[in-house]
Amino acid sequence: MAQGAKRPRNWANGPEWPHPTGLLERLGESDGIGPRCRALLNAFGAGFPLMWIAVDASCGRGDWVPGYGDKTPMSKADYAEVAIKPPLLFLGALVLGSVLTLFLPIGPGLASPNALGLAVGIIFLLLGFALAFFSVRALFRAGTNVVPGEPATALVIVGPYHVTRNPIYVGMVLIYFGLAIVLTSIWVLVLLIPVLSILQRGVVVPEETYLDRKFGDAYPRYKARVPRWI
Repeated sequence: MAQGAKRPRNWANGPEWPHPTGLLERLGESDGIGPRCRALLNAFGAGFPLMWIAVDASCGRGDWVPGYGDKTPMSKADYAEVAIKPPLLFLGALVLGSVLTLFLPIGPGLASPNALGLAVGIIFLLLGFALAFFSVRALFRAGTNVVPGEPATALVIVGPYHVTRNPIYVGMVLIYFGLAIVLTSIWVLVLLIPVLSILQRGVVVPEETYLDRKFGDAYPRYKARVPRWI
């Protein structure tokens, strides 16, 4: 996973909540959108019905959205302008897919795998957790931040980062895929497609932009040697 982050929210005077039905229209028409909310627009698309929830979770007063108080331009800071926290993205898709499986079932019922399916799902889960664990350990050993919201203090290129530039995200995908098998949910599997698109456009690309700015020539050289995924 690229070592980037976004700053904590600053709700000094409290948020001013826009009505969700009008937020997307105002976002699409405004020229004052901050880079984080612009990333949300690019990642979700203006017609995505749940986008206003992500805007609520990811935009602060410094990253101005029409209807969220006064226009306060966001200054350049030492963090990546990601559109959404990756764990929330995967968790949201998992919950939505499970709900759709209950009310609009396709294939077998929810959480009804046979012995083979259960075994395969558990294998993917273990692989994903192991990859994420060793990736986080590599970040800790390098003394850089792991939790989004903090700046990157070191460019980690060892361990899992020697094979892929985003091993934590690859681990999350493996965990998600394993859960989809265990849950026997076709909906969860289908939702992996938009999840990967949002992850790349709304998280990975902004993080790469930040790391390129932060570490100068070292990061382009790293990108030339190691693939983004696998």
